[in-house]
Amino acid sequence: MNPDTYERDWKPGYNLLDLTVSGEDLGRTLDVCAYVRHFQKAPEMFVALRQDRFQEEWTLRMPLPHVRPLGAIAVPGGEPSPPYHSTKVAEAVHSAATAAAVPVEAKPEVPMPGPSTRNLIYRFWELSIGERRDVTLKLGLITEGDLAVPEPERYTKALREAAVRGLLGELAAEIQRIENGR
Repeated sequence: MNPDTYERDWKPGYNLLDLTVSGEDLGRTLDVCAYVRHFQKAPEMFVALRQDRFQEEWTLRMPLPHVRPLGAIAVPGGEPSPPYHSTKVAEAVHSAATAAAVPVEAKPEVPMPGPSTRNLIYRFWELSIGERRDVTLKLGLITEGDLAVPEPERYTKALREAAVRGLLGELAAEIQRIENGR
């Protein structure tokens, strides 16, 4: 979690990650290489946050022997056992990964937005949090239960729903009404 921009000692930065899976079966590992950047004031630019004077990258290697590659078919004889004991957390992660590998139904395709729809989406995101909530609830694009979902997911779903149901015109009219009332 990043600190808020207005918190004391906040420093802008970003990370570039290089993820690779190497090896096979019980020897599989997830190799993480992070290039951590932070902002320096003089001269103003992003520079590497170094572990020491010479090393710009932060590396980590994690064993993955207990996770079957995505798309791999389960062997009837069972999974190879990892070289260490099983834990409740590892079992839960493995169960979740196995459940996630089950094929799901394809979502209906939503046509790519044209210029007017792009403008509508931009105007929608310019509304306040409360205005977005009120408009989407009014048009029935979300329910009270959807308010627990993170905002980007909630309103992405609402905009898709408006397109599928042919309610983009009504959405544009509601946005226009709010903009005119300001």
